[in-house]
Amino acid sequence: MAEKPGPPVVFGKIKADHISIESSHKVVSGWLLAQIDVRCGGLSAQFTGRFRHGELHKFAKDVEDLYKGERCTAGFKPTEAYLVLLLKSDAHGRVQVTGEARQKPESKNVLSFELEVDQTDLGLVVNALLLADRAA
Repeated sequence: MAEKPGPPVVFGKIKADHISIESSHKVVSGWLLAQIDVRCGGLSAQFTGRFRHGELHKFAKDVEDLYKGERCTAGFKPTEAYLVLLLKSDAHGRVQVTGEARQKPESKNVLSFELEVDQTDLGLVVNALLLADRAA
């Protein structure tokens, strides 16, 4: 039986530009279902996506390395591309998050977005990613 999911994974601030991933209790054949919410620059998308068990965990480890300053980029390109992210840090503690969101992985309708977060916020992101993947 799956554990109760933890807090949502949030890049940015919920009441402002953000990307959030909220895992559900539903795990089907190794796929974790998640509610995805993207709001950037006046555009938004909300939909259910799914990630293979382990994909969020791998991304968490890459983001953790970025958080610790051990690398300058972290990418997330899951098996099914509901959400694709690229994080790039600079020497001033800022992290540029760029990405694409799709309601269906095969769709040509894509919401491309970009936002900036503080590198110090990535510690919470890492913990939330690890908890989200644990549900699978």
